[in-house]
Amino acid sequence: MSNKYKANKSRGRHVYQYFSQKNQAPLKVESFLELCVAAQMECEPNIVAYAAQPESLHLHDSITNKTIRYTPDFLIKYANGTAAFIEVHHSSHITKDFQSRLALFNEYSLKTANVPIVLVDERQLTPMIYTNLQLIANRRSARLSCTLNHADLPELLTFEALVDWLKPRSQTSVGDAYHLVGAGFYQFDKSQLLLASTTLNKVMLS
Repeated sequence: MSNKYKANKSRGRHVYQYFSQKNQAPLKVESFLELCVAAQMECEPNIVAYAAQPESLHLHDSITNKTIRYTPDFLIKYANGTAAFIEVHHSSHITKDFQSRLALFNEYSLKTANVPIVLVDERQLTPMIYTNLQLIANRRSARLSCTLNHADLPELLTFEALVDWLKPRSQTSVGDAYHLVGAGFYQFDKSQLLLASTTLNKVMLS
């Protein structure tokens, strides 16, 4: 997945540059909210690659007889081979007209490429959540350095205790601990900064 779009400030938007370890390339996003979403995708194990502002979709408007264009914020590729466009939008700006326009392009994208457009807003992404996601994304191991069974993982402990538990089992205990948290094996209070003393709760398999 290549990022074909080069963002710049001449478009009147503030640009953030983000280095993606998952893509091994720098990405440019156009808002802090997009930066939060990028950090979340960086930690999501089911997403194998993603690109910012990947391509534009074009439709003919029969009412105005003009071509209308839409550029999604991200294109993501899942581990199962499927893909999705991501539109990042503040909830206060999600109007009926915007929803109608997005639905039109979603129908077109599904029909022509079988790729849906997924709308994401800010209501579950705060600056502290972003800080934690960025911390995990920057420090986690790309892959676990050892084989672990979910049933053997401790159920309730601090992050520091998880690192200590991993030391005799893992070549990179700190990175693997961040990997386990980022991959969703453990939950913690994301409204607080992830520290050595942070309590982790193992997520039980359904």
